[in-house]
Amino acid sequence: MSQADNTTPLTTDDVLAWIRDHPKCLIEHPELLAILEWPIDATDRDGATSLADFQARRLRQQVGQLQDQLKQLTQIAIDNEALMHRLHAVTLSLMSIDALDGFLEQLAERLKTEFSADVMCLHLHTPIATLDNTPHVVALDAATLAWLSDEGPLTQPRCGRFTQQKLASLLPVDGEPHCQSAAVVPIEAWGVLAIGATDQGKFQPHMGTLFLELLASLVAHRLNQALPKKAGD
Repeated sequence: MSQADNTTPLTTDDVLAWIRDHPKCLIEHPELLAILEWPIDATDRDGATSLADFQARRLRQQVGQLQDQLKQLTQIAIDNEALMHRLHAVTLSLMSIDALDGFLEQLAERLKTEFSADVMCLHLHTPIATLDNTPHVVALDAATLAWLSDEGPLTQPRCGRFTQQKLASLLPVDGEPHCQSAAVVPIEAWGVLAIGATDQGKFQPHMGTLFLELLASLVAHRLNQALPKKAGD
């Protein structure tokens, strides 16, 4: 197509895309080196820089960025390992509690002391007689918590900052601190476990949820143990 036929002007993105598709363009057209302007290194007294210098600086920047990312990933791994050790210790201590109400009371306390959560509330579809007067346990109100299904069925933990109205529906516990963020964890067919924190950054939408999933398995196991045994079991 001739230049006259080309009625659509090239954009910067078009040029960049072409260069990416032709990485040897400077080798094939070395005359471009004479007219291209390169970023100036502040340390160059004459205000000039070479392509090799520019590439070396870019490589050093990239290496620095990769080192920072590696440090962040290493710290995340260290934090996750420590979290799993704490969860394991908490699990061992909780499994030694025979009474279900005592188990839930101790769970609420350990969430505060070990994991910096401020309040929890267990919403149950099916009532359990031994938990009728247990703090932090309520009957699940499907109408009040209908918003949990706005994004589809709740099959995985959901974390983040919610409106005060939603937080009030998740954590209807009198006398508890004013929470700013929360995690909502499905507990198999039993209902949901809500964990709140006054720290608005404690529970974030994109945080890892393995700890919460393991915690849900622990709570579900204890609730399943509360079911009446069938003949022959």
